[in-house]
Amino acid sequence: VTGGTGFLGSHIISQLLSQGTYVVRAVARSASKLQAIFPDADKNDLEVVQIPSLTSDFSDALKGVLSTAVVHSASPGYLRDANSKEIYEGAYNGTIHLVEQAIAASVKKIVVTGTYASLFDGDFKAAFGTKLITGQDFGS
Repeated sequence: VTGGTGFLGSHIISQLLSQGTYVVRAVARSASKLQAIFPDADKNDLEVVQIPSLTSDFSDALKGVLSTAVVHSASPGYLRDANSKEIYEGAYNGTIHLVEQAIAASVKKIVVTGTYASLFDGDFKAAFGTKLITGQDFGS
């Protein structure tokens, strides 16, 4: 599960751990933050992999994932002062990069989520307007 410290990723991890049938490998930019979110998780149930960015090499995180799935919920956001180019690079190119690496690692199932925030510029004016937002509106 990528984006393990994010809203969606942390909830996915929580749900998987609660089922007790999965070993969850969670990817985040900060291993310590991820471990702080799940302080009671057994190390045999939750493996933490720190990756500096969405366009990093995911090879170590993908080892042994053959028969299960990759859930990609990581997406850059405006909250850390990223500009539109950085957000696009992480959201689009980072996703393509991860999917290509997962295919190369023979992963059979890949689930990709997104964030509504990648549709808007930093001021979020379009988010609160009346215009129908489509894929053509991906941040400028």
